[in-house]
Amino acid sequence: MSNKVCTLQEAVAKYVEDGDSISFGGFTTNKKPMAAVREILRQGKKDFIAWAGPAGSDWDMLIGEDRVKAYINCYTADSGVTNVSRRFRKKIEAGELIYEDYSQDAIMFMLHAASLGLPFLPVRFMIGSGLVDEWGISKEVRQTIDKLSDDKFVYVENPFKPGEKVVALPVPELDTAIIHVQKASPDGTCILLGDEFHDIDIVVAAKKVIVTCEELVSNDVIRRDPTLTKIPCFAVDAVCEVPYGAFPTQCYGYYDYDNAFLKAYGSASKTEEDFKAFLNEYIYDIKDNAEFLEKIGINRLLKLKVSDGYGYSTDVSKED
Repeated sequence: MSNKVCTLQEAVAKYVEDGDSISFGGFTTNKKPMAAVREILRQGKKDFIAWAGPAGSDWDMLIGEDRVKAYINCYTADSGVTNVSRRFRKKIEAGELIYEDYSQDAIMFMLHAASLGLPFLPVRFMIGSGLVDEWGISKEVRQTIDKLSDDKFVYVENPFKPGEKVVALPVPELDTAIIHVQKASPDGTCILLGDEFHDIDIVVAAKKVIVTCEELVSNDVIRRDPTLTKIPCFAVDAVCEVPYGAFPTQCYGYYDYDNAFLKAYGSASKTEEDFKAFLNEYIYDIKDNAEFLEKIGINRLLKLKVSDGYGYSTDVSKED
């Protein structure tokens, strides 16, 4: 088996390219590849066609730093902290973000269709909604961006039920996917615990895949329980051992989300000045994820450790 282990800096430098059509795994404040996002920002990567899915501060930071050329999304918020991520909202209100809105089920099915190699996706669930009446990205603008379809959707007839109209959605052609998992072996075989979200779909669909993991384990560990293996080695290009790589979002079975940190970001992102200062302090003035964790501090990280039997961090000494 080939060894795909490298540093996060090496993986981002090699596999994340300006202008990529790209997607991140996770869900708002759950298992987001945040260390990779911070490294993308440090390296100045830009002009992404973002298939964001349910996004949070991961894409909000990239949008705030003008790294996104076109944004395809269902919603962007740090769940329970911000109703709408603030840099994202600011760019929308100022008319400075090329943005298309689909429903969450549409986005998830589109990414799944990409993993299946389908040419387009027929659905019923957008019919009758504003999602078909309103286009965020006009046909004229779409024709100027190579990696976007010329249409948000088209109506087609169901060939099996003449006269029935369905919505045909475009299927993304992903260049790059980045996900965070609990365990991975050097060849890229991954154990993914808890909710899978769209992680498996984007890994299968993308041409280039970076996996960050909490633990790098041997193939013997992988073989103990094949039912836990969700990502095959042949779908992965780079494996990076990045403890707390999802921080400040949570990682099932390992640590909870850091609500105080998410609130601090939410507050800082209200203004351009405070947003820039926050990124300087936690990203640009820091060399790598190890230095980032040193800044956060071991006591703070230990308090986020998941309590066995709960699935989140809690003081079990207070149990009745």
